Amino acid sequence: MGIDTLAAALVVFRQLASARAYGRAQLGQTDRRKLFSALKSGDRVLEIGPSANPADAHDHRHWPPALDYTVIDTSELPLPVETSCASFERVRGAWQTALPSLAETRPSEFDAVVVLLPSALYFGDADESQLTRGLRTALRLQRPRAEWRAFAASAFTLLKPNGTLLTADVAADFALTRLALPVPQWWPALRADVLEGAGFAVETVRAPQSPFD
Repeated sequence: MGIDTLAAALVVFRQLASARAYGRAQLGQTDRRKLFSALKSGDRVLEIGPSANPADAHDHRHWPPALDYTVIDTSELPLPVETSCASFERVRGAWQTALPSLAETRPSEFDAVVVLLPSALYFGDADESQLTRGLRTALRLQRPRAEWRAFAASAFTLLKPNGTLLTADVAADFALTRLALPVPQWWPALRADVLEGAGFAVETVRAPQSPFD
């Protein structure tokens, strides 16, 4: 095996290892029951883009009944939480426009804002062209990082004092993801510094013990 082939194989392995570790950190390493234990019946909850990841909607099984639930999403697909919530409201559109608008008109309204495994933040639906959206998602090209800070700021505005932003994304910020080449698709969106910059105090529900367990 030539040195070029070996180098290429190493690059591929590092990218695949990083991608797998990142995905497992988000999907498998967060204790979802404990994460959602902060929610209680009667809470006002805002969720961002659950249709982007079927696993997100599946997590509704851990939610208490009788929530006042609002969702920002581009899809009209039914969600499991609709059958158990006290009230349901869908704000249809890309979060890049819908979230700041909601923050202006309904500040300090919600007990919790939820965005899990946030493909909506990474790739999003803000591009007007269907082709552009498709290419961005297929090539895993993240949206501008400035949008993530804007998301955190809007989420902070929407929350009541002592409200909570629930996300599985912070758990992915561990050393193995940095083995990848410095391409943007493995850069965690809601890193601790992004959240702290918006005013949040960050608490990790359960840090990954091993990225592959």
